Formats: sequence, structure tokens, C-alpha cells
Amino acid sequence: MRDDDDKMKSALRDREFFLILKQSIVDGMKTVLGESGFQSTSYYLDLVAVFERPAQLHKKLYSLFGVGTSTLERTILTELYQRVNVPFKERKGYKFADYVVLGGRAFMANKGRSE
Repeated sequence: MRDDDDKMKSALRDREFFLILKQSIVDGMKTVLGESGFQSTSYYLDLVAVFERPAQLHKKLYSLFGVGTSTLERTILTELYQRVNVPFKERKGYKFADYVVLGGRAFMANKGRSE
């Protein structure tokens, strides 16, 4: 688990990936909740505090939406993976934060190829 936390921190330290993740969260939430739903929810979630903590975001989303959280997270992850140019595939046993780590790895790999 510590290894995954380190990988997450490494990806999130990259400002470009952090901004992509942040925009993916915002756009994914707006897609599912609409603008007014997003505004109400983002205030409760304190998004600024959880942008860098995907596991914490999951907990807060789950406290609001329960089992509906998976739909919202899938939409956020689809946005993220489109932005880093990799297909999103669900994997058995993976949680929201695990998918963010994978997205960060894909972003860093693609970034390394283009430099």
C-alpha cells in the first residue's frame, strides 16, 4: 500500500498530470450531476482538499452517493484516461485510487516518449 501511495504522489507531483486529473474530476462530475449538482456537491466534498487524494475523494463520494459512486467514478476515470490517451478498462480488484495511479503511469510513460 505504501508503494502505491508513493506512486500516486509521484504522478501528482507532475503539475500537468495533476491538472488533467483535476479537470477530469470536474468534468466527470458535471457530466453525471449537471452544473447545479456539481456546484452543490463540490462544496460539500471540499474538492480542493481531495484533488490530490483520490482515496479520500472516493470516501467522500461514497458517503454522499453510496453504490451510485461507481458510476460517477467510472465517468471521471473515462475522462482521465481519454486525456492521457489510453483506453479505460475495468480490472478486478482495482479501486478508484488504483486507476488514478495507472493513469498517472500512462501519462508519465507517454510524456517520456514525446520528450
